[in-house]
Amino acid sequence: MNFRCRVFVHMEDLFRWSGRGEIWRKILAGLYSGQRNDDSKDIPSHREVPHLSLARQPRIVFVSGPTATGKSEFAIKMCEKFGGEIVNADSIQFYAGLDIGSAKPTDADFKRAHHHLFSVKGVGETINASEYRKLFLTTIKERSRFADTFFVVGGSGFYLKGVLHGHFDTPTPTQEIRLQVNVWLKQIGALAAFEWLTNLDPLFASKISANDIYRIGRARENYLMTGQTPSQIRDSFRSTPIGYRHTLICLFQNRDEHKQSVSHRTQQMLRLGLIEETSSLLKVSPAGWAPLRSVGYKQCADFLQNSESKDTLGEKINQATHNLIKRQLTWFRAQPEAIWFETNHSNNAAQNWLSEFLCKPAYST
Repeated sequence: MNFRCRVFVHMEDLFRWSGRGEIWRKILAGLYSGQRNDDSKDIPSHREVPHLSLARQPRIVFVSGPTATGKSEFAIKMCEKFGGEIVNADSIQFYAGLDIGSAKPTDADFKRAHHHLFSVKGVGETINASEYRKLFLTTIKERSRFADTFFVVGGSGFYLKGVLHGHFDTPTPTQEIRLQVNVWLKQIGALAAFEWLTNLDPLFASKISANDIYRIGRARENYLMTGQTPSQIRDSFRSTPIGYRHTLICLFQNRDEHKQSVSHRTQQMLRLGLIEETSSLLKVSPAGWAPLRSVGYKQCADFLQNSESKDTLGEKINQATHNLIKRQLTWFRAQPEAIWFETNHSNNAAQNWLSEFLCKPAYST
């Protein structure tokens, strides 16, 4: 962070809560941009000049990229260096009890920085992109009284897309609808359910797997609640910008190092008790619950339910993780606003870039 930026940030903090803070921020913004501000001749209280009031706007740093690249640790270090708070954008870390398999931050990590939207859903509950966006925006609005920088961490592109551009708003299914659809899926099976979807919405069906029970079930739920097909719901969508100054950082590793990271992560999860955690969740979760079909949990569930060999369990988790990484890389590489940084011990390039991004004032008039 250069000298001028440091002066701006410290002076802004000094006057932030004073009665003259609003005018000082405008003066300092002028100094930072190299422009003279005539208001410096006479600095009245902000109560006397409400038309000059400037509202501090949060800055959002999305820290994303493929799994097992050190996103969580990077974000915590950036919070410690620049200040700020962490918001979860990992689709599995939303759920309480799914700790080991989701690589959820530890108790020690939670003490290093404020964390939000972790373990907000219980076993058997679900969350969709539309609901997540509402939770996200509410969190930013409420916490912006205490922080002006937020690091949004996770590799779930579907949820990030929903936050950045909005998402079609579908109603949350009632327990009756959800139970009805689950019974229907069990009775007719995946192939017959996919045939129903193909007849209802051939375009949407052509984009998913015939075994994608989750999306078939969601399509059935939405159709029962709204009478609309998935394609009709998508066609009615209109993009809604996030409304905050933001940037999207994607972390990556070279191929060999990434393979080692994945292998180490899998071994650590198994050592910490991933099999036992999965066994406990299977006893209390409804059949077909989506989070237990995620990488790691699915392989452990297959091992427990089908008496598969434990010797190959780690390798199966590794392979499923690599397949996930390929899909994640495909999605993130298609995002034009993504800025890529290779993960290393110092992360100097990412830190320097963030320093420039965060020292720029973010105001709305």
